[in-house]
Amino acid sequence: MKLIFINFFKKKKNRKGRGISSENGKTCGRGHKGQTSRSGYNIPNFFEGGQTNYFKRTPKIKYKIIKKKKKIYNVLYENKKFN
Repeated sequence: MKLIFINFFKKKKNRKGRGISSENGKTCGRGHKGQTSRSGYNIPNFFEGGQTNYFKRTPKIKYKIIKKKKKIYNVLYENKKFN
């Protein structure tokens, strides 16, 4: 247990961009071209590659719920009228 804990702190930091043989040389493990290889890469979680977002595609639910409640209320009100 103690040996494992000591080895954890002795682990060498992976140095990026230090030659081809280091496995993280040249492109530093980012790959070639593309949005993810650029500096400052940050995409919001809801981004879908230019496709319209899910929450923009779907209709607002609140309006539908209110509409249903009105229909139910109207039906109940009409039943009371005739009874």
